[in-house]
Amino acid sequence: MIFFKNILRTRSFWIQACVLPVAIFSFLSFSIVPDINAKVKAIFLYNFSKYIEWPAEQTVGNFKIVIFGNYPALEMELRQMASQKTRGAQRFEIEVYNDLMKIPECHILYIAKSKNGEVSKLSDHLKLSNTLIVSDKDGPLSNGVGINFYYEHNKQKFEISVDNLSEHQLKPSDQLKLLAKTVD
Repeated sequence: MIFFKNILRTRSFWIQACVLPVAIFSFLSFSIVPDINAKVKAIFLYNFSKYIEWPAEQTVGNFKIVIFGNYPALEMELRQMASQKTRGAQRFEIEVYNDLMKIPECHILYIAKSKNGEVSKLSDHLKLSNTLIVSDKDGPLSNGVGINFYYEHNKQKFEISVDNLSEHQLKPSDQLKLLAKTVD
């Protein structure tokens, strides 16, 4: 009994008793912080669906958004959005692929950072499709990418290539062009 009383009186015991729960709580709270960037990108992708005009044959059936690569937070945000919103009469359909050759025709293809090295192969694969290719990489728009996300002064922004969109028979609205940094 005296042994336990002495332990309770020691300063190191009280420091450990106070610091340990705080450290555990801090670790757990940081591990469940939502990915704000994913939420912002999901909102942008939704708005791209509204402010870009696809050919008439693409306006029937579901509106398909494909994520190429691993980005679970964006997938979750897009699935949540898809359960609540539509593009006119079109319901959103969200799919994820890691194999370039399995990617089907879609309306919007988002390339996760882990797959940026495959942009030129993707462009060849989707050359004849009416797909908006959206990347998230440093450097200029190239290889058929229509929209690229970038950061400026800690704010998410996007640049747009009207020429690349035209190659895929996509027409951005004037409103979208005003919001974007146009590169051609």
